[in-house]
Amino acid sequence: MNETQPAKENRTRRTAGWVIAVIVIAAAAFFYAHVDVKHNLYDEKLDSSKWQTVMTDNGTVVEQSFVSEEDHIDGFMMQCTTMGDVSRLRLDYTLSDMAGRKLGEGSLSGEDIKSGKFNRLMIEPVDGLKGTRLVFSLTVKDLAPDSQLILQTTPRVEGVSLKAQGRQITDASLVLRTLTHRFNMETFVVTLLFIAFIIAFMKFLFRLFAK
Repeated sequence: MNETQPAKENRTRRTAGWVIAVIVIAAAAFFYAHVDVKHNLYDEKLDSSKWQTVMTDNGTVVEQSFVSEEDHIDGFMMQCTTMGDVSRLRLDYTLSDMAGRKLGEGSLSGEDIKSGKFNRLMIEPVDGLKGTRLVFSLTVKDLAPDSQLILQTTPRVEGVSLKAQGRQITDASLVLRTLTHRFNMETFVVTLLFIAFIIAFMKFLFRLFAK
């Protein structure tokens, strides 16, 4: 039996509706899948209760070299603890290559430091870094005499090298992460699967209660 014109139009509208829905869902999932991808430059398997500390003074310079796993870096996340009045404290940080060429820099005020948590140290995005050995440098400035800034470390991980005041610390790595904002395929796939599950579940409920 030939399909009537109204039936064809209804089928066309339903098909068009599904196509538009799929496009909208895929676009939303693609947008949602642009996340901050973090790479730990320390031993993440070690319980935080076993982390060691590095005490700093005014003018302390800490450097950690590493090989970038990402093509670009937007910043870092560093664990630190403060004690006392740190309202005047300033942390200046840079990202450089092994030749000493500065690739990015920034500053974090003591008032913005979240003690005992990971703090974001953002820079202007730098591209073309995958597989390149880089140096993250942190300088402590304007630390009051009765205040403290404490950095955390773990046992050294492969490919990472730590220095404090120019002295090599052979058995430790700073609790530090690189931060890259980019599309993440895993997040994209998981989001699509979650949306598909919700749609299937809603259709199941609709059919169940429509009987």
